[in-house]
Amino acid sequence: KGKYPKQVFFIIGNEFCERFSFYGMRTVLILYARNFLSFDDDTSTSIFHAFTMLAYFFPLVGGILADSYWGKYKTIAYLSIVYVIGHVMKTIAAIPFIPGNTTHIVLSMIGLLLIAMGTGGIKPCVSSFGGDQFKLHQTVYLSQFFSMFYFAINSGALISKFITPMFRADLDCYPGHVGPKYDECYAVAFGVPGFLMLLAVGFFFAGTKYYNRVPLQSNVFWKLCKCVYSALRNKWKRRGQKGEEHWWEHWVDYADALVSRSGSIRWIAWMLWGVRVVFKWEFNWKKSEAQGSRWTLQALQLDGTWGSFYMKPDQMDVVNPLLIISLIPLFEVTLYPLLRHYKINFSPIRKMTVGLLLAGLSFVFAAALQFAIDVSDMNPNNINIAWMLPQYFVITVGEVFLSITGLEFSYTQAPPSMKSVMTRWLLTVSMGSVIVLVIAKSKMIARQAHEFLFFAALIGVATIIFALLA
Repeated sequence: KGKYPKQVFFIIGNEFCERFSFYGMRTVLILYARNFLSFDDDTSTSIFHAFTMLAYFFPLVGGILADSYWGKYKTIAYLSIVYVIGHVMKTIAAIPFIPGNTTHIVLSMIGLLLIAMGTGGIKPCVSSFGGDQFKLHQTVYLSQFFSMFYFAINSGALISKFITPMFRADLDCYPGHVGPKYDECYAVAFGVPGFLMLLAVGFFFAGTKYYNRVPLQSNVFWKLCKCVYSALRNKWKRRGQKGEEHWWEHWVDYADALVSRSGSIRWIAWMLWGVRVVFKWEFNWKKSEAQGSRWTLQALQLDGTWGSFYMKPDQMDVVNPLLIISLIPLFEVTLYPLLRHYKINFSPIRKMTVGLLLAGLSFVFAAALQFAIDVSDMNPNNINIAWMLPQYFVITVGEVFLSITGLEFSYTQAPPSMKSVMTRWLLTVSMGSVIVLVIAKSKMIARQAHEFLFFAALIGVATIIFALLA
């Protein structure tokens, strides 16, 4: 097997701190927009999903920079600094002593934009850079790395989602001051994640002299553009000609030989097919990002008392990473071996399909709970927040079926020159947020329960399309 590349632990440490930073900030974002910036629920939801949309758009930019211009190391280094600057601005924007609500809003939006650029830009690079540290024959080590990497992601998310709401609600940062901006401590709630991002940068730079940096092989972005242009041009010229294409032909096969002779044309065809298939998955799966906005606002209407402990609305999302950390080893040790024992082929495509179905079902559960909330006229409601556990459990089981498979698949199936670009499916996450943003801002669905059912139906339709395309 060879020597295990110890430098990957710098990358895992970096990922843990970065995910703490991202999820810690995002956990309190919607309540910050609602309570501190004084936006209504729909506008707060729109801000949350506009940020998520940008955070999952910039992986396309980061992937192109990493594979065609800067390389993975420089892309991570440069954009991590942008990331830290965004956190600094977001923290400053949450200091209530700064006069004028407009100033807070402007600083917040600039900070969120920089954070989206940073987190999105490095997202396709960090996991693939970690994969580059392994030799070709170290497939077992590589698989273990991606499991540890995903565990680090969810460990960081778990801790941050639990303690960041405590910084927001439990700290008395401004004794003697009265007013809505002084009731909660958002400056610390954003400042601590900002410090963790600074620590993430430190972890990454600490391993600099040990990293294996794969040299750039070609400008894959420019090659892709030339190939697509050539293929479309030739395809258009040959329209109306007699004869049928062979079943295995792809439209990129029409690219000029001079453009395609590098041998990458089939990789480009595979990549474009992958975009089409995975688009249907991520575009609708990531409507589950509504759990960070609409589900948080739903939790705000419930009784958070669990015995002597009070569960804050934005703490409820901690259930997701907690279940992920618990279910991953459970599935690896029990469920998957059991399916193999009975010769049940639970392929990656089937895992994705089941995961999507469960995502849709979770919104049915959320709708049922919302109907029960609407029946009561008490505020806060006497329904306990624990009734949200079924919808969190169902959506998390679906996520477990999808995430590690997609993470490893996007790296192992990509050619060396496309390791970062092949994570382009992250771009489609932003499209799911666009759907939520438009629906929330347009107020086209009056009742929240009906909105949840709409999402469930949309995911159901998309699951059928995904299964047909795959």
